[in-house]
Amino acid sequence: VEKEKEKEVEIEINKEIEKEEQIEKEKEIDKEIEVEKVAKKQKVNDFQENMESDQLIEKNKELELGKEKQEKKLGKDMEIKNQAEKEIVYNTIGQEIDRIIEMEKINGQQIEMEEQEFRVEQEKEIEKQKEI
Repeated sequence: VEKEKEKEVEIEINKEIEKEEQIEKEKEIDKEIEVEKVAKKQKVNDFQENMESDQLIEKNKELELGKEKQEKKLGKDMEIKNQAEKEIVYNTIGQEIDRIIEMEKINGQQIEMEEQEFRVEQEKEIEKQKEI
């Protein structure tokens, strides 16, 4: 009878472990989806910025036809501005990626701690069951 009870408890423990593992897998999938969403948003933003940059360059060309001297200076200024804007965007993207990576590290550590605590509890439960 005790062996049957131990087997039942062990089966229940295994079921709980499987449930926890499944939950963790689902969390990981959710995280991956979120990272993909951020990447897709960034691609859209980059595309829009490139379009805007192309439009600015086109306007520059139109002005050059009428005012070569003045436009040369303006073109250089626009180029510097575009480069500065791109650098700001790239820095922002880099910071966001770093933040996401840091969050993933923290989440990974948290999951490991939770798994460790769960295992310790399971071991305690098994020891209790063995004592019984």
